[in-house]
Amino acid sequence: WTNGGCKIEAYKSDGTYLWTVDFGPNSKNMDNISPGSATIDVGHWDGVTVGDVNGDGKAEVIIKIANGVKFGDGTTWTNSDNNKQWIAVLDGTTGARLKYCAIPTDYLSVGPMGCQLGIGNTNNIFAFLKNRNTDGSFNCMVCCFQMGSSLTLKWKWLRGSTNAPDGHQMRIVDVNGDGVDDFTHIGFALNGSNGTLLYSLGNSGVVHGDRYHIGKFDKNRNGLQGYGIQQNNPSGLLEYYYDATNGSILWRHTGAVGDVGRGDAGDIDPNYGGYEVWSFQGLYNAKSNTKISDNAPYPVLRLWWDGDILSEQYNDGKIENWNYSTKSVERLVSTWNYYNAVGSDRGAPMFYGDIIGDWREEVILTSSDYSKLVIFTTDISTSISHTSPRNDRYYRNCLSVKGYMQSHHTSYYFGDETKSAEMDENVTSIENYSHHFKTFIIYPNPLDNDILNLRISISKPTNINVYITDVTGKEVFNQNLGYNEVGLLDQKLNLINLSKGLYMLKIYTIEGIQSEKFIKL
Repeated sequence: WTNGGCKIEAYKSDGTYLWTVDFGPNSKNMDNISPGSATIDVGHWDGVTVGDVNGDGKAEVIIKIANGVKFGDGTTWTNSDNNKQWIAVLDGTTGARLKYCAIPTDYLSVGPMGCQLGIGNTNNIFAFLKNRNTDGSFNCMVCCFQMGSSLTLKWKWLRGSTNAPDGHQMRIVDVNGDGVDDFTHIGFALNGSNGTLLYSLGNSGVVHGDRYHIGKFDKNRNGLQGYGIQQNNPSGLLEYYYDATNGSILWRHTGAVGDVGRGDAGDIDPNYGGYEVWSFQGLYNAKSNTKISDNAPYPVLRLWWDGDILSEQYNDGKIENWNYSTKSVERLVSTWNYYNAVGSDRGAPMFYGDIIGDWREEVILTSSDYSKLVIFTTDISTSISHTSPRNDRYYRNCLSVKGYMQSHHTSYYFGDETKSAEMDENVTSIENYSHHFKTFIIYPNPLDNDILNLRISISKPTNINVYITDVTGKEVFNQNLGYNEVGLLDQKLNLINLSKGLYMLKIYTIEGIQSEKFIKL
């Protein structure tokens, strides 16, 4: 791999091999700043994303291509110019090319461009692209491609001399509230509809930094908020908190010029309202700018893991919890104890996010010999019922961005002040929730026989349906429990046909959907 010759492979969830794309001779150059025209997955350049962009209910694979790329159906893309590049949409089942569109050639004379990809709503595919001039300066271009009967260029933006600092990864989120996902980087935001500049933090003294975050960090403030850290800002700016709707700085921390390096955001202390932010400068409450502790979790990735609604952390093979009482970190899981599971060379996993659907997040690593995917999911029960964050468009957008992975967030507030929430189909704003605690229990869990006991507390007369899905989301069991009056319902579920493994049980009632994981031994 380090010698180039990039490939991607597709498999079914049961391990059945589907197809391979070979990125060919133009993927031999693995320079992390100026990679080859077909090179993927080097430095912070991913060049690959996955999502349903044509509305057929199945995921497509979106890649950057150049001369010599061989698709999953055996056909090869050819062009006489080895520097020219395209965006291609592949059939997720076969790896065959469905649609393609040329990447604009404004900077082609300098060479091919490194590429990051992500997906927004209205079938938009965003590409962040850069290449390097001989004097060390960079050319920067952002493109929005739209998938329809063909793949077309919706708009492009050239940074040129505009003071619009970039970092290491984009976020695709509707910051201006018009219903269309916008493009953001650490120091600027572009209108998702037409590519015009919404604001630049460069005008407020922000320069390049390695990490930034956007989300609903303050439940009581309109819009979304942002937090970023700085690398050798000559003004001494170290970190900043801002209104992500309009780019206004809310607070800033300054000191000796230096590289802060890492920063993260999440609700990890219920004694303070809203989210906390932390870096090697310490732990702060975001909304109040109150310093909580000089000590802080190592800032890698925010993670929902245990049974409370506060965030935990993933840190280079360790799943950790911040003890807000003792101001110290507690280790929950060491991933290397399972198949010597490892992540990337910068301490991030291959992927993380809620893939099972109970609102806690899974972590995907590989075994140390790269022969297996190792998926970690929490075994901690919870009384908190909440819809999967995957139902939030911004969270899904976060999952579509790989490269230099940063923490995923939601466009609605999800923290200690949320308590227990279940978003229903009648949500009209990110604050319009129905709140309730989980109203059922299952036992034994883990299940060491074939009979799972279910007890449901019914507060309103309702029909009740039970569904069970496996880790791939495939339905493996369903049972209608009929119409039930107010009271307690005890039901035994015969799961003799279920093999050993991890499952998700979902209860559908008039009050919504609730879910619980269980393991069958």
